[in-house]
Amino acid sequence: FLPKGFSGLVSLRAQGRAERPDLRALDADIRCGDLAFEIDNIGFSQADPVQIEIRRGIASIARFALSGPETRIEASGTAGVYPRGPLDLSVSGSLDAGLLGVFSEAVKTAGEVRIDARVTGALDAPVLSGRAEMDNGKFSLHSPRIAAADGKVRLALTSDAIA
Repeated sequence: FLPKGFSGLVSLRAQGRAERPDLRALDADIRCGDLAFEIDNIGFSQADPVQIEIRRGIASIARFALSGPETRIEASGTAGVYPRGPLDLSVSGSLDAGLLGVFSEAVKTAGEVRIDARVTGALDAPVLSGRAEMDNGKFSLHSPRIAAADGKVRLALTSDAIA
């Protein structure tokens, strides 16, 4: 489930109530006191304590930001916690492209990747939109041996494809 070389620490406090046994009736507050992890000995942590509020079954990200070497990712938005719940989540920021090597030892990348993505729709039918960009990137493939430098990449993110 988790990539090789992944470890972390999460501590959270959750408090909630519902007037009936229905997720649409749930009101709760979730606070992460600690959120830190490592991927191949590269550390990441929350920039501020993460806060998620749930009101009438809709979770709102009040604050979520991760930072690490050459990386800062922020998330915001809402998501229903029940089946077919509504989605409106956004993720933006930048990350070190070298992190992509965690998923494949055959591919090595370097450079800054900027991302701006949004997921809307419903939990059972999400709609992805956004973009990812990299300037002055480096890429190498072990087999067949391929290398590129000063690369420029622009990707459009959709539910159907990454182009």
